[in-house]
This record gives sequence, C-alpha cells and structure tokens, in this order.
Amino acid sequence: LRGMEQFFVDLYLNRTLALSLIHLVFDWELAMIHRMVAIPGVDAIWFADDWGTQNALMIEPKLWREIFKPLYEKQFLAVKEAGKHVIFHSCGYVNDIIGDLIDIGADALNLNQPRLLGIDKLSQTFGGKVCFICPVDMQTTLIGGSREDIENETRLLVGKLGKGEGGFIACVDE
Repeated sequence: LRGMEQFFVDLYLNRTLALSLIHLVFDWELAMIHRMVAIPGVDAIWFADDWGTQNALMIEPKLWREIFKPLYEKQFLAVKEAGKHVIFHSCGYVNDIIGDLIDIGADALNLNQPRLLGIDKLSQTFGGKVCFICPVDMQTTLIGGSREDIENETRLLVGKLGKGEGGFIACVDE
C-alpha cells in the first residue's frame, strides 16, 4: 500500500500510519484465517512472510517483537483454536525471531536457506521444538553444488533437523 521501503520508514517516522496499515492487513488476514480453518480437510495454515535479508531481519528484532509478534500470536491462536497447525515461511536470516515464532505457536518453519541460518545452530537451538520444512539451500548448494553436494546436504538436513519431536520435511520450491 505504501511500498516496502516507505513502509519501513513509516515504522520509525510515521508510526500511526504504519500501525493503521498493519492492523488493516492483519485484521483482513485474521478474517481469512477464520474462513480457511472452517474448510473441511484443511490441516494447516501457511504464513508466507519473508522477514530476512541475507544477513539480518528487515527490521530490528525489538521492533518486530513490539509490533508484529502480538499480531502473529493472535493469528496463530485462531489457527490453533481450530485444531490446525501453523506453518511459517521466511527466506533469509531470521534466527533472531525463530524462538519467538515457536513460542507463539508455529508448528513448522519453512526455511529455504538453512545454510545461511546455520544447520548446526538450528539443530542445537530449535531441534525437537519445531518441524523444519527445508530444501537443500537454494542460494548455495542448489546453485553451485554437485549432485554429491546436494545428496550430502540432504542427509545432513535429515540427520540434524529431523531429530526429536519436531521432525523434518524435505521440500522443493520452484
């Protein structure tokens, strides 16, 4: 509605406008969530909100927690109250908010750049707490890796992220 760059500026310099737009979008999404979870056969709601760049969140983690976390929590709760699962997608470096997403109810995280996030770090910090839905890293291994590299990374992902209660789902994005 304002363009991404201007919207991020608004978060700092025109907070009233930014918040009105945020609530407009989140309230519409919440209404859609209520409709979708009522559809027979729907098992999960997939949130496709990219928050990461190649080296950080798009906004400060503190600001994300202050503004967006409570809104996601409300949306996730609507999904959970309907007995459905929450799947959250984000590309880029989102390590700073993964714990927050799990705390507010994400059941699965679709992370398309597991190498960027650190496969060992993901495993050690969040393994068994959430299901990981990941392809072989789309920015590195799939672009420049050999078949052997791809197969090795696949085994690494399954072994590191597929442990415990959370589990691992391999995926391919087009």
